[in-house]
Amino acid sequence: YEKEGGVPLTIEFPNATVTDIKEIALDHVTFTVPTGALPGKVKVTTASGTSASDFMYKDNRGMLIDFDNGLYSINKGWKPKELSTVGGFSGNYVILGNGSETLDADGSDWKESFQWQYWAGNWADPEPFEGIDGRRLLDIVDFSDYSSMVLKFEVNISSETPWTGTPMQIIFSSTAEVSNGATGAKDIYGNTLAGCNNHYFHDDGDFAGLSLPRYLWEPWKTSGSYDTNGEWRTITCPISEFTKYWDGSNASGKLTAESFSNLEIFISGGSSSCGTAGSSPIIKMDNFRAVPVR
Repeated sequence: YEKEGGVPLTIEFPNATVTDIKEIALDHVTFTVPTGALPGKVKVTTASGTSASDFMYKDNRGMLIDFDNGLYSINKGWKPKELSTVGGFSGNYVILGNGSETLDADGSDWKESFQWQYWAGNWADPEPFEGIDGRRLLDIVDFSDYSSMVLKFEVNISSETPWTGTPMQIIFSSTAEVSNGATGAKDIYGNTLAGCNNHYFHDDGDFAGLSLPRYLWEPWKTSGSYDTNGEWRTITCPISEFTKYWDGSNASGKLTAESFSNLEIFISGGSSSCGTAGSSPIIKMDNFRAVPVR
């Protein structure tokens, strides 16, 4: 690891070099991120040469929803959600859970505070999907190679309000499945829109047999409880793993390039082994973005 002169390694961020290295081991290095570091890949130089990280520091590519610049600053689903800036990662963030509603172990009961939606559209007919608060997500980010992309976001859960059960369902959908507008309206391309509904995500009503694929995030499964100790952490969900159905079984439906108009998140459903009852987590989320795997 050491160069001539006894310097073990150097770590460079865009616009800044690490000066405070605390620990070096065979499989990790601990350091303080330098002031002025910009988003980008991190370069590490040793006596063996230089390599760059696969990940991007403060990856700000492919931003879908940041709760700041108009997009999702108003109600884009069934009900408005609480936004806050207190202790935020970067501006506004959304909050799931209110400290009083409790998740069921089997996830069978929908809890209002544990859901939010972004549905494209602004109740027009024909619908142009215009304006920063009405666009389809696929008009913001190129999803043509979606199987080689990941969904990323930041999350913050206090150790005082841990999450102990019931999966978070993360669903992309098309405007043929749900839209922010009237059922049966047309868009400017001549397509019929589904309108607002709560059927598409669990094969109800007109959507029986749809089996819409989704990602089930269950970080509490490892130890029985999950929190981030009140710190913001980046979560990565490979879009290739959006394959589950409401109850935890494999979905029969498949994502297509048209599936990326809307995004919905709720904590409910899942298999019979959904963790421990009585959980009342408060989950702060921010900066939903879709980026290449590497």
